[in-house]
Amino acid sequence: MIITHIQYTVRAEYAAENQKYIRRILEDLRTLGRTDIGSSIFVKEDGKTFLHFLFCEHEEAEQTFFQLGSLQAWRTALVESSPEVPLTAPTRLSVVGSTAKLL
Repeated sequence: MIITHIQYTVRAEYAAENQKYIRRILEDLRTLGRTDIGSSIFVKEDGKTFLHFLFCEHEEAEQTFFQLGSLQAWRTALVESSPEVPLTAPTRLSVVGSTAKLL
């Protein structure tokens, strides 16, 4: 399993727009109906720091995710919004344990 994490902080006035882009990505993932790709996105208490977690069973699933048009649109819009803290480089994580099935 491939688990990837990114984090960034948007300007407060862009947070709602960012969430709209995120909902489009998640909608596209649901439409694909693939059980080998999962994503969870969180926002911190400040309402503008986002944490994304991507769960993929294999490389092909990861590539499919990164080729989503909605993901490309989100990334372009995010960069153009001049975030307070830009996207971190994607970080690969390994599971130590979980109370829930991740995929």
